[in-house]
Amino acid sequence: MRKFFFDNRINFLFFFISFFCLVGVIGIENISFKNTEWLHDGDESTYNQISWYFFKNDIWRFPPGSNPNYGGELGSSIGASDIVPIFALFFKLFKSFLSENFQYFSLWYLICFYLQLFFAFKILKKFTNSDSYSLIGSLFFLITPIFIYRIDYHVGLSGQWVLLFTLYLGLVHKIDKSQLLWIFLVALSSLIFLYFTAVIIVVYSLLKIFSFFFKKENLIKVIKDFFIVGSVLLLTLYTIGYFEIRVVDSLATGFGKFKLNLLSIFDPVNSYFTIRDVRGVSWSWFLPDIKLPYGDEIEGFNYFGLGQWVMYLFALILFLNKN
Repeated sequence: MRKFFFDNRINFLFFFISFFCLVGVIGIENISFKNTEWLHDGDESTYNQISWYFFKNDIWRFPPGSNPNYGGELGSSIGASDIVPIFALFFKLFKSFLSENFQYFSLWYLICFYLQLFFAFKILKKFTNSDSYSLIGSLFFLITPIFIYRIDYHVGLSGQWVLLFTLYLGLVHKIDKSQLLWIFLVALSSLIFLYFTAVIIVVYSLLKIFSFFFKKENLIKVIKDFFIVGSVLLLTLYTIGYFEIRVVDSLATGFGKFKLNLLSIFDPVNSYFTIRDVRGVSWSWFLPDIKLPYGDEIEGFNYFGLGQWVMYLFALILFLNKN
């Protein structure tokens, strides 16, 4: 037993760090599966919990992710209501044993904290081969503003570890020998948030194209791999209920309004939120608040951190000197 704990000491450390982060963000009283008061604050989390409530208390339908009682348009599918479909489907299996006010979002946030650390550590370990450096470096991935900002606000987008998983897979495994892992990752991401899936498909496609041109991978195999990934993704999306929504209802009505402003990467404050909110505080002691349009503030927050920019500048200088 002692050997088991020693061999997994970093994972246990990550778990304790994740737990304390969870307590710090949502409060220890809100960790309980039966406590939903913190979710009824009139913000995005309110809609998430209500959507889950309707889905849990509904009969099983086909496709399984259909949620018509919650409402029309985007509300008719758990895939479009930001409630982490993989969790919603899993816990609905046990709805007879769950309390009326059951919520799983606190568990999801705990997992997000842990996997954010885990995959960041794995990526850094690949380059440094040092547990100490990788451990310290992974903490910076945990406290990055664009990650913390999403916690307790956009449930699905809190799973940014999915993108770290993608980066790790692309760095460690050869694309022509890891097809099953990519299929799993594409399907998993669509069961969390479709935005992640879009990014992963782009990364996967580029890696396959590079493999074809530079490693002379067989064209028939490349086409077959794309077909398999596409088929699995479509089946998963159908199961979740994405195709219950009309195309006209899924169009981005906020296009051009809820966007990333190029100044967002330098803006340390989301001015839309009040100072009482973790998303409304300043993330910098040095840079001032840049007053951006409402849509750019609320959805475009993407502050990198002054330290990041110093690091990029330092890396550029090293690159130029090397060449």
